[in-house]
Amino acid sequence: MLVFFGSSGDLAYLEHLIDEQGFQRAVVARHSLARDGQLVDYVTFRVTA
Repeated sequence: MLVFFGSSGDLAYLEHLIDEQGFQRAVVARHSLARDGQLVDYVTFRVTA
């Protein structure tokens, strides 16, 4: 499954949930940009069982 998420959300919590459930995750894309004057990171994870 591909999961696209931004650091404007709680990225650390998403990573925690994926790990806690025993899934594997790999970053397949990452992009940073300024939104409303703040730097935001966008990450796409490949999540597998």
